Amino acid sequence: GQSSNASLSAISIGSATLAPTFAATTYSYGTTTSNTKDAVSAEPASGCTVTVKANGTTIDNGDEVTWNAGANTVVFTASKAGANTKTYTVSVVKT
Repeated sequence: GQSSNASLSAISIGSATLAPTFAATTYSYGTTTSNTKDAVSAEPASGCTVTVKANGTTIDNGDEVTWNAGANTVVFTASKAGANTKTYTVSVVKT
């Protein structure tokens, strides 16, 4: 198998705090927001790329997402040539 994993070095959901604290090898997070929309972005690790989906729809990294009431899901997929693709999921609850 592949010896290395693609990874992210940061995830940002507006000014919301992720729980647990971001770590490159932690793939599931939760947060809450009271905002109507927030900018959603991820910083790929060196040599990696990232794709972003919000509630199943592909968006550009850094775009604003308009939240549904209640539960929302943002999925970041980190890719790198010759490495395992890794998916980071953030559950965002609009309060």
